[in-house]
Amino acid sequence: MEKRSLDLFKIKFTGLKLGLHEFDFELGDTFFRKFDYSDIYNTQFTVLLDLDKRESMMVLEYNISGKATYPCDRCGDDYTFEIEADDQLIVKLSGDDADDVGVITLGQEEFVLDVSQAFYETIVVNLPLRRVHDRKDCNQEVLKKLEELERESDENNDNIDPRWSQLNNLK
Repeated sequence: MEKRSLDLFKIKFTGLKLGLHEFDFELGDTFFRKFDYSDIYNTQFTVLLDLDKRESMMVLEYNISGKATYPCDRCGDDYTFEIEADDQLIVKLSGDDADDVGVITLGQEEFVLDVSQAFYETIVVNLPLRRVHDRKDCNQEVLKKLEELERESDENNDNIDPRWSQLNNLK
């Protein structure tokens, strides 16, 4: 991703007056290519951000909605899922380093806030842990092959050392 395109996610807050400010962002495949771990594609997300600037802090509340495509964990075919997430970010404007969880501290010499990492993390946290189609939507050829391999595996399990046979009860 070009460095120029990262500038789209930097908010220059020093020129903002105290009070509420609204921002809109569009996140697509180019945005996700910036991050090393990102195997989602065909992404289309909208971020609506409300920034409440105060004397010594900023409160950012944002909503992310959209969809992305990911390989199905069962059959490997494309699986499109939707995400709707709300999150909040608190930014302290001081030179003190704070150890508060969920709070970002910016030094007095800083004048821009990059929100790209926060957006990326919110989306990743809201991804489903198991990304699978409904069984009827999965690639039927792959499912048949998986069932065949499972039967073969069960047949081979008959020759297992009896000391390991208790593991079969864990299904």
